[in-house]
Amino acid sequence: IFEKTINKDLVDGIYNIILKENNISNFFCNKDIRMSQKPLDKTVKINIEFKNKKDAIKFKNKIIKKFCKYVNCYLMYDKVIEIIRIDTSKIIAINKIINIEKIDKDDVYTIGDGYNDLEMIKKFNGYAMKNSVKELKQNAIEILNNVYELIQKIEK
Repeated sequence: IFEKTINKDLVDGIYNIILKENNISNFFCNKDIRMSQKPLDKTVKINIEFKNKKDAIKFKNKIIKKFCKYVNCYLMYDKVIEIIRIDTSKIIAINKIINIEKIDKDDVYTIGDGYNDLEMIKKFNGYAMKNSVKELKQNAIEILNNVYELIQKIEK
C-alpha cells in the first residue's frame, strides 16, 4: 500500500546505540529483506530482543527520549521492541485501505498479539490471539486461537 523508510542517519544513530548494548539480538528489515544484523538501505523497521522486559523497557525509553520526533518505539512482547517511523502504523495502513476500498470502519476486523497491536484492536473490531500480551487480551472483543478462527466468525 505504501512504504516509508527510516532516515539512514537515524538508522545509523540507533545502530550505534544498539552496539553499546550487551547480549541482545537485533535485526533490520526493509521490503526485500526480513532480517539483517546490520542496517539496510531503506530500513522500514528495527526489532531488538533483550534478555528481559526491564532492559527492553529501559532501551525503549532511551530511544523515545532521543528520537521521539522521528520514530515510534513499541514493546512488542515482554522482551522485544520494534522501532518504526513516527508517521507509520497499522492504523494508518488500515485507514488507507478503508479509503481506497471505501470500506465502512465497522466492517474492519483486526487481530493481534503484541503491544504494537493495541491501538489497532481498540480502534477497530479487535481480537487477540491466545498467546497475546495481557493488555491486548484485556482490550479485545474475544481471544482466539488463530486468524482462521476470526475468519470463520466474520463469515457467519
